[in-house]
Formats: sequence, C-alpha cells, structure tokens
Amino acid sequence: MTHLTLVELNPRHSRARQDMRQPHDMHRTLMRMFSFEGKDGRARTLDAVLWRVEPGDTPTVLVQSATQPDIDRLPDGYASGQPRTKSIDPFLESLADGELLRYRVAVNPAVLIRAQGNNRLKVIPAAARTEWWQRRCPSLGIQNVDLPAVIGERPRDIRRNGDTFKLIVARIDGFAIVSDARQLRSTIRTGTGRGKAWGCGLLTVARA
Repeated sequence: MTHLTLVELNPRHSRARQDMRQPHDMHRTLMRMFSFEGKDGRARTLDAVLWRVEPGDTPTVLVQSATQPDIDRLPDGYASGQPRTKSIDPFLESLADGELLRYRVAVNPAVLIRAQGNNRLKVIPAAARTEWWQRRCPSLGIQNVDLPAVIGERPRDIRRNGDTFKLIVARIDGFAIVSDARQLRSTIRTGTGRGKAWGCGLLTVARA
C-alpha cells in the first residue's frame, strides 16, 4: 500500500515552528507516526517514508509511506486540524503511457563525483539545473512537454552526528508525458535523489 498524508501544522505550536526551521527535527517528528519495532534503525527505508513541505501561507507537510501512519502519535496540538490519509494505489495503478501529468518534486541538485578513490558531492549551479533535471526525467518514467519551473529554495541547515551542513534544495513544477508507467510508479513509491530524510525526493503527480 502507498499512503499519502496531509498535515497542516499549527504555527502557534513551538515544536511545529522548530520543525519548519530544522528538517532534521521535522524528520524525527514525522517518524513518530511509524513503528520502529524490529526495524533496526531502518524504519524510514522499510516504511518508504518520504515527505515535503508545501509552499503557501499555511505550513503544510505531505507525507508518503508504505504503511499507514498513526497520526495520534504526533505531539498534541502539532497539527491545526485532523491530518488526512488516503491510499493512492488505485491512482498509481491507473497511470498509463502517454498520459499528460503535472508534477512537483523537491530535490537536492547534486551529483556524486568519484575521483582518485574519493567521493564528493558537486552542487549543480542554478543556471544548469533545468538541463540537469531534463536529463534525469526519462529514467523516472516521464518526459517533459515544456521547460519546468525550477525554483531554488532557502538552503537547509542539517544536523548529523554533531555536525551541521547546508542542504541545497530546488522545487520543480512541470508538465510531462508518462513515458514508462511502470517506472514512474516505482519512482513515486521509492522517491528520487538524495536528501530523502530531509524533505527531498517525494514526486507527486496529478492528471493535467
């Protein structure tokens, strides 16, 4: 099963405000909705949890998961209303080659460079991100019908193992033709790219 949950945050809740500032904290709060029993620290991967903060006046988070979340595990008062969860499997299974879709995704625009036994991430310059994304789309199961809107978001401070680093994020909105429905379903369910624990990789689509 693939579930999509919409959580509207309460801007007066101190935890919600902190989570909006720090993706690492947001990840920890959202993961409270899932059981860690017997998962050996791999709950996000095994439950296929992806999330994304949506643009707009009301702070809203989309959470996708392979298991149904327990919304009662969120902190009291964290959400401004009752979070809504639905299965999107019927929609995903109905996708067919040749359909026109509109889509949205937040990505970490970076590539892994391997040289002399060392690996490092290279951030794609802003001017090259549209072309970079266009090249990636066929492997995701879609083909853009025009140039997508690639919007650079505020870099996110990520805390990990006592260190802090900047995560570069771009939000991409576009229209595309389904070129490989099977691959697209897989991409949606597993996400794309890096930074999935910090609000990147969730690809959502709707019929145009």
